[in-house]
Amino acid sequence: MIAQQVGSKATRDALFLSSFEVRDLPRVVIAAAVASLIAVLAASRAYARFGPARAVPVAFAASGALYLVEYALAGSAPRPVAVLLYLHTAVFGALVISGFWSVVNERFDPHSAKKMMGRIGAGATLGGVAGGLCAERVGSLFEASTMLLVLGALNGLAAAGVAGIGAGLRAGQHDEVRSADVLAALRGTPYLVRLAGLVVLTAVSAALVDFAFKAEAAAHFAQGSAELLSFFALFHVAAAVLSLLLQLGLARPALERLGVAGSAATLPFVVVITAAVAAGLTKLATVVVARGAELVVANSVFRSGYELLYTPVSPERKRPTKALIDVAGNRAGDALGSVVVLGILALVPVEMAIPIVLGAAAATAVGTLAVARRLHRGYVAQLEARLASDSPGAAAELRQATLSTLSTLGLDREALFDQLAAHDSYGDRISGASFDPGGSVPPPRPPGGVDAPAGDPVHGLAARLRHGSAEEIREVLGAGPLDRRLVPFAIALLARRDVHAAAIEALRPLADDEAERLVAALTDVEQPFAIRRRLPRVLSSARGALAAQGLDLALDDPEREVRVRAAIALARIARAEPALRPTRARALERVGFELAAGHPEREDGALHGRLEHVFTLLGLAYDEQPLRLARAALAGSDRQLRGTALEYLENILPEATRDALFPLLDARLGPHPRRTERELVEALLKAANEE
Repeated sequence: MIAQQVGSKATRDALFLSSFEVRDLPRVVIAAAVASLIAVLAASRAYARFGPARAVPVAFAASGALYLVEYALAGSAPRPVAVLLYLHTAVFGALVISGFWSVVNERFDPHSAKKMMGRIGAGATLGGVAGGLCAERVGSLFEASTMLLVLGALNGLAAAGVAGIGAGLRAGQHDEVRSADVLAALRGTPYLVRLAGLVVLTAVSAALVDFAFKAEAAAHFAQGSAELLSFFALFHVAAAVLSLLLQLGLARPALERLGVAGSAATLPFVVVITAAVAAGLTKLATVVVARGAELVVANSVFRSGYELLYTPVSPERKRPTKALIDVAGNRAGDALGSVVVLGILALVPVEMAIPIVLGAAAATAVGTLAVARRLHRGYVAQLEARLASDSPGAAAELRQATLSTLSTLGLDREALFDQLAAHDSYGDRISGASFDPGGSVPPPRPPGGVDAPAGDPVHGLAARLRHGSAEEIREVLGAGPLDRRLVPFAIALLARRDVHAAAIEALRPLADDEAERLVAALTDVEQPFAIRRRLPRVLSSARGALAAQGLDLALDDPEREVRVRAAIALARIARAEPALRPTRARALERVGFELAAGHPEREDGALHGRLEHVFTLLGLAYDEQPLRLARAALAGSDRQLRGTALEYLENILPEATRDALFPLLDARLGPHPRRTERELVEALLKAANEE
C-alpha cells in the first residue's frame, strides 16, 4: 500500500514537471483539492453505509484499474495523462490510506493499537523504501510511464491485503448517509473539529514546503521525465529509510513519553525549525532537508500519534468523518497552501518566492502547535465517552464478578447487604471483603458515666444501652433522635453483631455534630476492630471537614478493612462536597501504598478486593465516573472496551502508579466464571451464616 503511494507520487511529479512549468503546479493542486473534496463525500457515505473493511478494497481495485488506463493513453496524450494522474493520486491516494487506518482502528482496541503501531509503521516505512527503489529502477531502465503498470499491480495487492485485515469486522448500518449528516457528525464533535484543524494546518505547511522543494528541483535538473523520476524516487527512498529508522527507534518511546497528542505535535515542531532555516539559507540542500524532515516525521512519529487519536471515537462517528477529515482536510490544506503560493508568485519571481513560501510554512506550523497541544485533553475525554457509551454490559459483568469474589469470602450479614446495596446505586462503590476478627471479639472499653442530674431519664437509657437485652437496646436506639450524651454508649455498641445496625442508624444523624468523638474512636487503634471498621459507615453521612479529615487519617490505619471502609465513606462525602476531597498527591500516595502492600495476587479474591480499594482511592484523585466505568470494563469480557479502559488509565495516571497497577490489571483480564446471580447470593448467604 505505501509502496504504491510513494511510487505514485514520484511518477506523478516526474510526469507533470516534464510536461508543465513549475508555475502551473499550484493550479493543478487546487484542481486536485476540488476533486478530492467531491470524492471524499462519496467515500464518507460508503464507509458509513458499508464499513471501511468492504469499501477500501474496492477503492484500491478501482485505483489500480485507472493506472492501467493511464498507461494505455500515456504515449498518445502525455499532458492530459499527467493532469489525470495528478487528480487520480490526489483523489485515491489519501482516501485509501485513511480507509486503511479506519480498518486498523476498528480491528484493534486503543491499548493494543498503540502496541501494534510500531510494527504497522515499520511495514509502512519498508513499503516506502520498496516503492522508491522500484520507481528509481523503472526511471533508470524505462520510460517513466512504465511505472503506471507497476502501480496498477501494487494496488491490486493492496486491495487483497486490506480485505484480509478487515475480514470479520461488522459492516456498516446499510442506511442512506447524506452529506449533511456527515458534516453534522463532524460539527457535533468538537474533538473531531480540532483534529480537522490539525490536518488542515499540517497540510498547508506541507504544501508550502513541497512547492519550494519542487521548484528547487525543477531549477536544478533537466526537464526529462526519467531524470526527474530518478531524483524524486531517490529522495523518497532516503525519506523512507530515515522514516524506518525513526519508526523503529523513536516512535514507541515518543508515544510512551510524549503521549498520543504529544507525538502528533512533533510534526509542526520539526517544520518550524527546518522551514525557518531553509527560509534564511535557501539552497537545494536546505530545502531538501526541510521537505525530507517533514516527510520523515509525518510518516513515523506523527502518523503513529495521529492515527491513535481516532481509536476512542465510536465507529458510528468515525466512519463517516475520518475520510472527510483525512482527505478533505489534506486537500483543503493543499488548496490553501497553493492559494498562498499563487499570491506570492503574483508579486515576486519564483526564485525570490521560495524563501517567502518557506517562512509562511514555518509561521503556519507555529499555529499548528497550538492546536496540537489541546488534543490531549480531548483524547482523554473521548476515552471517557467511549467507556460511558459501551459500558452497560461491562458494568453488569463487574457486578457478577464482584458477587462471585465475595461469595468465596467469609462475611457478616451487614457487610453482605451493604455490598449488595452498593451495586444498586451508581454512587456507592464496591469495597473488598469485610471480616470480623477471628476468635472472640474483645469487649469495648465501657464509656464513663453520664453528666446529668440524678433525675434525668438519660441515666436509665444509658443503663439499658449498657445492660439491656438486644430488643431493649434496639428500642432505645430507634425511639427517636439520640441524646448526644449517649453517643459513647452507641459507639461501644458498634462492636456487637446483634445491635450494631441500630447503633449505626442512631449515630448517623449526629455524624457532623459528634464528628470529633466519632473520629477519635475511629483513629484510636486501642478501640476494638469491629468498632473502627463500622464507624466509617456512620461518618459517611457527615458533610463537614472534621469528618472528612478523620476518614483521611483512617486511610493510614494498620487494618486494611478500616482503610477500605474509610475510603468508601470519604468518596461518598466527596461526591456531595467536592471541596472535602483529599489532595491528588495524598490519594495517589495511598494508592502507591496499597499497590505495594502484601501479595494478594496469590489469591484471586484478595486481588479483586485490592483493586476495588485502589479504584476507590483513584476516584478521590480523578473523575470517579470514568474510573468506575474503566474498572467495569476491565472486569468484563469485551476486549475492545478493556483496551479503551487501559488506554484511558495510561493517559491519566502518573508513570509510577501505572507501573505498579498495570501488572495487577493484566492478571485480571480474563473473563470470570459464569454463575447466576441467585447462585452467587446463595453462596454469600451461606458464607454469612457460617460466619
